[in-house]
Amino acid sequence: FVYLLLAVWLSMHASVQAQSYGVRLRTRYVRLPIPSLAVLNDLTARFSDFERQGVGNVLRLPFSGVTQNWKRMEQLNTG
Repeated sequence: FVYLLLAVWLSMHASVQAQSYGVRLRTRYVRLPIPSLAVLNDLTARFSDFERQGVGNVLRLPFSGVTQNWKRMEQLNTG
């Protein structure tokens, strides 16, 4: 009887440990990075740079051998 009680207690302990480790794994080690406002503002600037390239450069075939010449917004405003 004592052997059965010990086995049940150890199995319950192992179950609780496995659940807590799973929660810790999901929350600490696999947490998705949340972008900051500066990163989001930088991305919108990049998308607007992409849209200013024109239809020919936007719809080009990737890896076709044609080099990509993106113009940054600063270059378009100054020149």
